[in-house]
Amino acid sequence: MSSPLAKQFSLTTALIAGVVIGPMARAGTISDQFSAGAAPTNEAAPRTTFVSDRLIGTNELSEKVGITYDGTLMHDSGAPAVGSGFPDRGGTVIRFGLGADWQVSSHWALLGRAVASLPSTSLTAATIPFETAAGMATTVDAEVRVHSWSWGGELGVEYDSLELMKLQLIATVTAGATDYDSTQRLRRLRQVNGNVVTLAELQQRCRQRGCSAQIRSLLRRDQFNVVQGYGAADLTLVGRWLDAGVAGTVYAYSQDPGDLGFFGVAAFGRGAVIGDATTFAPLRWSARGHALARAGRWRVGLTGELDGYAAGMGNSTVATLKPSFDLTRALRLWVVAAVQHDWDDQGYSGTTAWGAVGLRLSY
Repeated sequence: MSSPLAKQFSLTTALIAGVVIGPMARAGTISDQFSAGAAPTNEAAPRTTFVSDRLIGTNELSEKVGITYDGTLMHDSGAPAVGSGFPDRGGTVIRFGLGADWQVSSHWALLGRAVASLPSTSLTAATIPFETAAGMATTVDAEVRVHSWSWGGELGVEYDSLELMKLQLIATVTAGATDYDSTQRLRRLRQVNGNVVTLAELQQRCRQRGCSAQIRSLLRRDQFNVVQGYGAADLTLVGRWLDAGVAGTVYAYSQDPGDLGFFGVAAFGRGAVIGDATTFAPLRWSARGHALARAGRWRVGLTGELDGYAAGMGNSTVATLKPSFDLTRALRLWVVAAVQHDWDDQGYSGTTAWGAVGLRLSY
């Protein structure tokens, strides 16, 4: 099911982890999950189909110190030309993470993690309202080249009640920040009514008649940067057969995230993975409920999530079902089915469906 590129990425990362981390590690796990999904397209968040492959490993370095490492390759295929003469050509994100946890006492642990994505490029289509010199209202088809990268980190603390309560309580609080950088340029402008529209003419018309916030940002400058800070909390009750919990995240930005220009997988799908949403645009807040039922070799996880986008981009809801089965004591197989619905105040509404299959080895 996995693409050759995703397989190569997973195997290479696994080999590096085994050579570098393996000799100094004791017990641990390594898992790989391949995901695929499809979504509608709009100007603010252009996307159709996407695939990703994520490798996650954990190791105990000692009785009190453990590490977590992960690598993700995600590709957005882009979309055919819809409402524009240019197609969206999507983009690829390669993201790495490295974390550590320190068991300070039997009940308390400190957590830390760093995450970064490699620079990558996508081509995004845009349709710009335009008024000709003769006063005729029309549109200009533009192609925007987006070159993006990011880096960040987070710190957290975890409390585990263990045997102090009838039900085990696990509480985690995390705070982090991610720096998003992007270079965006208007690459091509398509002719209007047989006449070539130059960048200078577009700038003049935008000054006279106005353009969208994204186009105005592109005309002012081509370097975009915004720092996203976030705080997250998770409260989980662990029972013999059932776990249940609630989680929430709030986000703040160094400036209006709308100033980052055009959103998309190559511009914003690069931060720390929190919750179940496929994040292609900046969030203001997220609330999530989760439950896990266990019976013999079976486990069934269920989550429901509600997200609020920044920059007036609307909201989304996400529902995820994840059954898993222990093939052996060391090997676990799972599948994921999820539906994400997005909507905004301008009447846009779209549904993203995605699924995944994963395998985990404990050793």
